[in-house]
Amino acid sequence: ATRSHQIYVTTTTGRHIKLATYHITIDLKIPVQAYKIQPPIDDLELSSTGNSESQGQDITTNTTSLYNEPYGGSTINASYNTQMKQTTYYSKQQAMKSPYKHLFTNCEDDEIGYFIRNKVLIPIRRRDIRKNEHVHKTTALWYPKFNENGDAHKGKLRLVFSSSNQVKGIHYTLKSSHAPKWTSLLIHIGIQPPDPDTTFTRIADIKKAYIQATHKTPTGQRIIIMLPRDLQQYDETGMPLYYVLTKPLYGKVDAGLLWQQTLFEFLQSIEFQPSTLEPTMFVKSNLRIIIWTDDILIRGPSSQTQDFLFALNTRFPGITQNTSTWFLGHELQRLPNGTHSMCSRRKIEEALQRFDLENANHKDTPMSINTNNKSLIAMQSPAADTKVYQQLQGTLTYIATTSRPDIAFAVSQTGQAAAQPTQAHVSAQKRILQYLKKTKDYSIRFQLQPQHMANIITAYTDASFQNNTKFRSQSGWIIFMNNGPIAWQSSTQKTIACSTQEAEIIALHDCTKMIIYIRNVLQDIGYKQPNPTIIYCDNTAAVQFFETGLKTKRNMHIQRDIHFQQQEIAKGTILPRYINTADNIADQLTKSLGTLR
Repeated sequence: ATRSHQIYVTTTTGRHIKLATYHITIDLKIPVQAYKIQPPIDDLELSSTGNSESQGQDITTNTTSLYNEPYGGSTINASYNTQMKQTTYYSKQQAMKSPYKHLFTNCEDDEIGYFIRNKVLIPIRRRDIRKNEHVHKTTALWYPKFNENGDAHKGKLRLVFSSSNQVKGIHYTLKSSHAPKWTSLLIHIGIQPPDPDTTFTRIADIKKAYIQATHKTPTGQRIIIMLPRDLQQYDETGMPLYYVLTKPLYGKVDAGLLWQQTLFEFLQSIEFQPSTLEPTMFVKSNLRIIIWTDDILIRGPSSQTQDFLFALNTRFPGITQNTSTWFLGHELQRLPNGTHSMCSRRKIEEALQRFDLENANHKDTPMSINTNNKSLIAMQSPAADTKVYQQLQGTLTYIATTSRPDIAFAVSQTGQAAAQPTQAHVSAQKRILQYLKKTKDYSIRFQLQPQHMANIITAYTDASFQNNTKFRSQSGWIIFMNNGPIAWQSSTQKTIACSTQEAEIIALHDCTKMIIYIRNVLQDIGYKQPNPTIIYCDNTAAVQFFETGLKTKRNMHIQRDIHFQQQEIAKGTILPRYINTADNIADQLTKSLGTLR
């Protein structure tokens, strides 16, 4: 692994002057704790003995050694693949040297040429720029697009507004755009309509969505940009051209908001009604849509769906539509009975390839039994590479929070060490991926229910008492609709519980808040819950307290959570019920279980 370091000095006038650059080459096969670096020289190769006796500043270098930790009954190599597969390139030169260079042949004309032909970019010369106007930089991202089989079938160039000098009141006024909650997306997919056999799902992708926005930044200021150096164009005198940006561009602070304003106005003009709780969900008769930037997931009767797609393509030409197969990296399938399933197989395969675990052994569970962050810290193993650890943690977190509640607890434990990971935590992360490799075809599946049971939600909660290094308990809850999970969470409680009853009450409190949101969303789109939502809990003391209201020394100090729960019980929102621990689905969200559970 090679690291480059640059030394700068700042003068009294604010100028930054580079004094030197030096490089460090480290053999990752040798555990290296610290090196003495002699500044500054052109190249410095550290010897394989792992130290240098030259004078200079002590710099501790965090490396990933080949640390083999016996974990879960087998030996796991805790190092990462340092040559991760690159699929995004940041210059034309990189793109044309990549394995996908044949896909990038026409990308420049499809993006830059299209913008100039459609007056999204209006070329000007340097002398046309006013004194008070700032020139903003842009970045070009080159990347391949993959089909359902994981094969690259076309290339994409995206011009991104990358300048950090965006001033509120000049370049934008508001910057917040709406993104749907993942729970709302699962509700949208999992709802059982009155006639499932005639309800179909389509995905519409609006081409170059942001530049189709008719709304403009209210300030009226001209936005001047310059293209990346390898895409720069020149006038007849050989001077580089600059461009006036007339439409929102990816990377501009308010681009998403301006696009959503345009799209939402169009939807309301054709009589779609927005949800009051989920701004990205719209309903018209039996047709329901949810929007994620430029992707629209449509569910409804075939005739109404086709009418909507025709109107959408008339207003925003160039949309692509298909039967729902891939959405945000997940595979959607319509089952024969009209319900749906969602699987993250491709995301898992990408992670296995990226982190070089394609040939790793399978694991039956995401974490060894009775293992948590506390026990991983107690191993006192060497430190790991923080950057790569956080990259894998982000990948696992996305999978756990969108489609795989079975790894939620394990991912929450490894996430607690993101700032200072050890090799034991690395092994725990890789075990999760090994488990996902075995179970990559697992999916969230919604099942057809009798009409009187359709779209009824049910919840399970649990808590593990003080299993944290700071004596905090672990909450876990999961909510089902049509036998499929639509919301779940495994997290460390924010306060220290003084008893198992209190820990369970806190978990019930967190779950109740999500139940209220889900019930309101369902009512807003025409699926009101007829009865209180049952919450199953395996703690007798917590359930009996809500039934009797008896105050004891153990619960007298948590009146806020108790009053909130009692208020929702009185309103008919929730109904706590006892369930045996062996039957409590939320148990796997608070502890690592064996294969039998």
